[in-house]
Amino acid sequence: MGKLLNVFKIDFDSNRIYGLDILRAFAILIVVLGHGGRLLSPEIEKNIFLFIPDGVSIFFVLSGFLIGRILIKILENEKPSISKLFKFWSRRWLRTLPVYYIILILLILLSYLFDKEFNIVEVKNFFIFCQNFFKSDYSFFLVSWSLSVEEWFYLLIPLFIFLAINAAKLKGPKEVVFSTIVIIIISTIAYRFYRFTTMDVSTPEIFDIMFRRPVVTRLDGIMFGVAGAYLIYYHYSLFSRNKNMLFVVGIVLHVFIKIANNLFFANAVFYFCNFSFVLEALATLLLLPFLSQLNTGKGILYKVITVVSLISYSMYLLHAEIVQNWMIRFINIPHLDKVSLLIVKYFLYWVLTILISILSYKYIEIPFMKLRKNHN
Repeated sequence: MGKLLNVFKIDFDSNRIYGLDILRAFAILIVVLGHGGRLLSPEIEKNIFLFIPDGVSIFFVLSGFLIGRILIKILENEKPSISKLFKFWSRRWLRTLPVYYIILILLILLSYLFDKEFNIVEVKNFFIFCQNFFKSDYSFFLVSWSLSVEEWFYLLIPLFIFLAINAAKLKGPKEVVFSTIVIIIISTIAYRFYRFTTMDVSTPEIFDIMFRRPVVTRLDGIMFGVAGAYLIYYHYSLFSRNKNMLFVVGIVLHVFIKIANNLFFANAVFYFCNFSFVLEALATLLLLPFLSQLNTGKGILYKVITVVSLISYSMYLLHAEIVQNWMIRFINIPHLDKVSLLIVKYFLYWVLTILISILSYKYIEIPFMKLRKNHN
């Protein structure tokens, strides 16, 4: 029994930023909770979404904040160069790509073997993250759309900043990073508005395909996180003094957005297509000054939150496609009534997601992350 437990045991550095782990763990739990509603009745699934915020929007801001801090530190302490840029990319890709490609190949094999309608040619774009660059109309590996947004951000934004710094000889990284933040946020909002004025967004499916999931319409969410890193790095004292107030305002704004969405914006297509993403990102941004300075925790809750945060990436990639679609749906216990079977499936959905994600993190993610030491 002890050896079995050791297989799932995760050791972690106590110097982690606990506040950011809380935010990451919260985001992945509400994503898994939301998608898990598909295993229950449509009414329960609908009610779940009435109360939970958008976990992906939280992830976008958090990713932008973490990457923004890394970029700003690199730019302030070292001279921007091609070698530094490739070092940044290699470290990012060793963190994100191995698990993604392993799961992608596994899904392709399963679909090829068991789905007669599967066409392997149609999924070629998933290998280069072009499945949702301008639009996202795939049902295969659906959750990967958000990773695609992040991967294009990792590729394009640092490249743009490095080139701009080298081109603007008289400007330092502070000015270039600020200009990049403003340009990307404004241009993304403007492009969403252009799309809205040139197409008929008559169904939730069109909203998903053309606004919520494409890379070109969601880069501003990650850039709000970069803005948070910029503000805290260059204006630390101001945001440190007001971190508690900003945190409360951020929580209140999240609650207001959810209530307003449920009560007033049922038919407000213009709002959802143009401004809903901005408000959600802003609400999360306001939480960061407080959470980024919450460095310690204790007790079992601290350990659980930290572990969930560590395995969150694997949870995100595995929970819907592998666990729900390829494992849970095949479970059938003849002697159970329908309600009992749903309860069993939902329980197994959570247990399998967590256990398999622990194995993925420990035996796939960690070995590849250790390779990043060669890029220090």
